[in-house]
Amino acid sequence: MVELGLIATTTLAGLAFAGWLVRWLLARPSPTEPAAVRLAAAVRVAAEGFARRLSKVLGALVALFGGAPSLA
Repeated sequence: MVELGLIATTTLAGLAFAGWLVRWLLARPSPTEPAAVRLAAAVRVAAEGFARRLSKVLGALVALFGGAPSLA
């Protein structure tokens, strides 16, 4: 029972920190310097490419294993 309380406490603390971090980031001004804007654009392009690649790989795995007959 102690473990469950520790897990719940840690989870709630993590969620509270994540909420605080989101509020802190959204309160900051958008970058206006050319270097910061270029960096933000590069990060956005990389993140979109990663998400596209990830969805293709996951789609292939789902098709592969989703269509496999069950051995149970």
